[in-house]
Order: sequence, then C-alpha cells, then structure tokens
Amino acid sequence: MKKIFNIVLAGALALMLGIQTYAASDEAREKESAAFDIYMAMLTEWCPDKDNVSDLNAVFPDYYGGSYINDDHDFVIQIVGSVDEAAADLSRFIDTDKVIFEEVRYSWNELNAEADRISAEMRTAGTKAAETVSTVGVDGKNNALLIYTSGDLDGVTDFENVTVVNTAANIAEAADGEAQNAPQTGLCLSAICPLAAVIALFMTKERG
Repeated sequence: MKKIFNIVLAGALALMLGIQTYAASDEAREKESAAFDIYMAMLTEWCPDKDNVSDLNAVFPDYYGGSYINDDHDFVIQIVGSVDEAAADLSRFIDTDKVIFEEVRYSWNELNAEADRISAEMRTAGTKAAETVSTVGVDGKNNALLIYTSGDLDGVTDFENVTVVNTAANIAEAADGEAQNAPQTGLCLSAICPLAAVIALFMTKERG
C-alpha cells in the first residue's frame, strides 16, 4: 500500500506546496479509513460468528476475488463473474459508490484452495512441489498465486495467474550481494495474507 507522509517546507512557496501536501494526505487518510470500514463491513457480513470477525473466520462468496487499496487510495473489490450481480449483493451492507470494481479470473476461495493444495504437496516427498517450491501464498492485488520456486511450474499448478519468484536466481544474485535472500521454509501464506491485509488497513486507520 502506498504511504503518504507530510513534508514541512520552508519559505513562502514551500509553504504553499506544503499545504497542498497536507490536503492530499487528508484525502488519502479519509479514503483509506473508508476502505477499512467497508472491508470490516464485508467481513462482518461474511463471518457466521459475529463476535469473532476476522479473515480466518469469514466464508467468502464465490464472486469475491479479493480487495486492495490502489495507488489513488481507492478501495478496489475484485469480482468473478457478473459485476452487476455482485454489486447488487454487496449493496445490502456497503456503499458500493465508494468502491471500484475490477473483474478478475479467480475467486479468493479458488486461490486459497490451490495454495493449500500446493502447500500439502510441499510436505509430500517425491512431488515436484516438495522438490522445488519453498513458499506458496496468494498475490491478492494481481489475483494470482505467489510461488517461490527453484524450478519451473510444470507439475506444480495449472493456474495461469502466477507471480513467480525464482529462488535459484535470487540465491545466485544474493551471493554477489545483489538481492535479498528468498524464504527457504515450506510455508503456505494463504491464511496469512488476508490477515496481514486487514492489519495494514487497521494501522492505516490508526495513523489518521
């Protein structure tokens, strides 16, 4: 998520620019605060236990592909299938005029199910995933799987939307001091990513 920081400038001209910067920051904070409220409203609707609202307890509808805050600080909801039908359902509990809808290929449920499947194969000796994949998760913004691998994806997944981090190349570059080390543990981030998203939104709200 893009962060905007206030900058105090000296001089008359700098002061004018500073006022504009403050105004932009206020608008950004308002948008991100609204995004947090909308996201929490969705989670509340989708959590069977209203006393325990979280990403981990939510039952996401099949039309939901994920959500994120774009570079303009607008809240984007990704939709699989008919945007009009999804918007009609969402309008029951959120103000759909305050969000941007984006059509995507995979639902959040599909992405997480595939990440969980690959994670299980990573723990099964002899599988391609166990031999080449170090971490798997969900790249929510790009509606894709996120896979750290030292090989190709043949025999790992048939999903077309995949964000690949080549750990073999990363390690080679790191040896020359040109890259950061890639994760080397057999983790599945499918449950962590949505939780991290809501924490980030909460922190954004607190900054405002």
